[in-house]
Amino acid sequence: MKRNRFAMGRGLPLVALAVLGLGCFPTFTFPSDGDVNAGTEGMIVLDKGPSQLEVHYGSEVRYLWLDSYRIAIDAYEVNVRDFKVWVDAGKPLPKDGASLDSGPYKDQMVWRKDWNTAAQSSAFLDSPRVGVGGRKAATYLGGYGGGSSGTSSDPPAVDNVPWEQALAYCAYRGARLPTLPEWIYAANTETGILQYPWGSEVPASNCNRALFSGEATVDEGATVTAPSACDPFRGTQEFAAGGTSEGVFGLAGGVREWTWDLSNDVPPRTTKAPYASQDSLATNADHYVMGGSYLSGADELVIRNYTHTNSKAKIGDVGFRCVKSR
Repeated sequence: MKRNRFAMGRGLPLVALAVLGLGCFPTFTFPSDGDVNAGTEGMIVLDKGPSQLEVHYGSEVRYLWLDSYRIAIDAYEVNVRDFKVWVDAGKPLPKDGASLDSGPYKDQMVWRKDWNTAAQSSAFLDSPRVGVGGRKAATYLGGYGGGSSGTSSDPPAVDNVPWEQALAYCAYRGARLPTLPEWIYAANTETGILQYPWGSEVPASNCNRALFSGEATVDEGATVTAPSACDPFRGTQEFAAGGTSEGVFGLAGGVREWTWDLSNDVPPRTTKAPYASQDSLATNADHYVMGGSYLSGADELVIRNYTHTNSKAKIGDVGFRCVKSR
């Protein structure tokens, strides 16, 4: 089903799935048009994008045409159980120069050995995640030890993961990080310009739509107080009311999410090609992070509220999800 939307402050280049080989990694055969769900378990396949989207890169406004591209995106943020599979495999990395995308970004998204050190970080084992009011479970080790109230079937999102490590995990799955416009596009629904991925309703204090701070100020003079319902250790699938119409959840709240794009790389004013920032060997590159987190107030969960941070940063409310070109 084709979505034809024009969204302020958001956009997305959609892409194409193909065959990806990454050195020691398996070879993934992505689905044909006749089998859109093959090889995308746990992901949502998004249809062709609108003919034109307006995307804000800081103070700069750019226009993207997305008619010919699709992506498959994780339905939920990457959780500690799934991340542990990669860790237990020895945190394998792509080879230097390996392509991370065989679609329209194949010449832009490549792995650099300069990223290896950050990708091998063990910071996730000692997540600084804190609860509402600043409390922290003393035994919480990024969901790997005791202290997580997530269940084995629905653990919390992994956090405290640098950009390079998030990218390496996605590569292990035959995927990659979303571009800034892809992420914003996924947060939209067919109804048009929205405040939140689910619509215009302000997140409720019971955190049924999104995991955000129970002490956040929503309106001047009004506070939300529901520390137990908004426990930061809840599983990623507990927010059924906060999904998009296509079934993508956790795009607001939970953990902020890494994207591929560099914050200082603005695309041409108009382009018909899917856009992703050129890869960078900079040791202190800033990348966009999206979606607000469990530390955010309701007003910080709006789709257009995104920021950027250093790729090497290990932050207790930053995680990620993966996409595949299609």
